[in-house]
Amino acid sequence: MPPRSRTVEHERSTHRPLAASDGTSQGPAGCGLFCPPQRTISFLDRAVRVSVTLTRKENAVMASVSSASRLVAVAARARLRPLGLRQRGRSRLWLDDRGWWLGLVEFPSPQWSQGSGLHVGAMWLWQDVDHFTFNVGERLSGTVDYRDDGQFAPVAEDLALLARERIVELRCRFVDLESVERHMAGRPVGRGLLWEAWNAGVVAALAGDTAAARKRFAAVLEEDPVVPWMDGAQRAARELLDMVHDQGAVRAWVRERISSCRQRLSLESSEPAQGVFAGLL
Repeated sequence: MPPRSRTVEHERSTHRPLAASDGTSQGPAGCGLFCPPQRTISFLDRAVRVSVTLTRKENAVMASVSSASRLVAVAARARLRPLGLRQRGRSRLWLDDRGWWLGLVEFPSPQWSQGSGLHVGAMWLWQDVDHFTFNVGERLSGTVDYRDDGQFAPVAEDLALLARERIVELRCRFVDLESVERHMAGRPVGRGLLWEAWNAGVVAALAGDTAAARKRFAAVLEEDPVVPWMDGAQRAARELLDMVHDQGAVRAWVRERISSCRQRLSLESSEPAQGVFAGLL
């Protein structure tokens, strides 16, 4: 796994997966309470029955998790879901799918206690990997331990609000290729920063800045490939160097990589194929 690019393993036990079980259903809207399951009232129409069933299923899942995870999930649903973010399975990872990049919100759980921290960042999908990684990332909060619901509920709410604020900022910062190019131009070049140089090279090649692309990829090729993933990154850099003067070929290469990465990460999109690349190609 690449250094300096922290990977989120959404299936790992440290995320305390939300296993389904029979249990509670949510009380009156907005009350924040979890009450014993109630029978569906017979005179409700079919649409309402479906809504009640879905709510019951969601809260049955939450009934089996730790109190901290339950409160984090409640806050994240309230603050992130309206923006269009989706929870990755039953993990503490939420995804903001922007087509060619992802916004990532992670509420990491401490290993030996209950609680949560907060990491928010972005991942470039042209890397074509099968895991989630913070290419641009910020640790916004260290772990806050859970003591009881009264103490932790406002903590979870504050974390979700901060995550929402940062996601909106990322959307504004990386609205198109030009904005990403400006961000990459300020990134350092040097040994030990392979992925920073590699991603900057891809963006420069997409933008048609051949001099910047060559400089960035040269930094990638100077690294000693001590692990297999570095070999792969260097092979890709050589491929792009061979086509750097053909912007059409570069765009086709990037399009193929993004499509492959989306498939490997099982990312669903309701938009037509061209919508995935809006603002990039």
